[in-house]
Amino acid sequence: MLNALLKDRILFNKFYASCDLIEDTENAIDYYKNADFTEKCLGEKYILLYGLYEAFFIQLEAARNLEEVTAYLIYNKQEKLDDLTEDFNKLNEIKKHRHDIAGHPAYRGRGSTGYSVYLSQYNLSKEKVEYQKSHTQEFTQIDILQGIEMQEKSILNILNKIFEKLKIKEEEHYNKYKNEKLYELFHNKYRYPREKIFKPEMFNESIEWLKELSKDIKEKLNERYVEYKELDFSYLISDIDDIMDFLENRLGSLDINSRYKNFIKKNMIENLTNKFDNLMDIFKEIDNEYESYFNPPQKTEVIMPPIIIESISQEDV
Repeated sequence: MLNALLKDRILFNKFYASCDLIEDTENAIDYYKNADFTEKCLGEKYILLYGLYEAFFIQLEAARNLEEVTAYLIYNKQEKLDDLTEDFNKLNEIKKHRHDIAGHPAYRGRGSTGYSVYLSQYNLSKEKVEYQKSHTQEFTQIDILQGIEMQEKSILNILNKIFEKLKIKEEEHYNKYKNEKLYELFHNKYRYPREKIFKPEMFNESIEWLKELSKDIKEKLNERYVEYKELDFSYLISDIDDIMDFLENRLGSLDINSRYKNFIKKNMIENLTNKFDNLMDIFKEIDNEYESYFNPPQKTEVIMPPIIIESISQEDV
């Protein structure tokens, strides 16, 4: 999942920026909930009210972006997730209030259906706000604290549902590959060339084996992770390919005597096998991770040490 995001930087930034925005705006909402309106001047009240509804709107947009990224990761296309509809409908109701009182109060709508909004200063409080639309004599009253509760509950529901969907997708991935051992690539194609490559008469054949192994490694990683170049150990694969290219195509053209060429060749081969060994260890760790993913965590028994209470004599008191 993470590798799919890393491959598409737009999706990656959209996902993590949205997560940050939801957290940041929740801090703004918490500040509003704890603010003491009795000590605020009218200007501060307006700033808090406008800021609160802007935070609501930013959270809604962030949640929409998370839905879009999640749908792409699961279905590989842009679409809405059905079981989020009810919560998004509630957030959209709050958005309508935001547009009225903090988004576009000077004029909303178009043509004959448009209207302006008049906010009541007299009834402006932390708990509620009243406003009148220019085309009606009735006042609209908003229960702000109820709106906060609805906003936070809906956002939490959306995040939990998105998490569950991504968790299911992740489990499908691990279940698909848990029995496919990457380490077996080395078991089948590495032992022989690693042993023979230091012998001059076996060098060319060994390099061909290792080139084939490098190719297989890339194919397997691309199948499992979308793009091996985005993995944090991909530098090892790049170094392996560069070393093999140097040994095959560039070492012979160096204008140095054979003694130094042999010295360089020996050290480059040692470097090559070390990098393959490092990659093999990493693949062992990956195989263990996939194999143990579905294992329940081991229960550890916590044994409290005995509490020793020293007796206090009367003289010590």
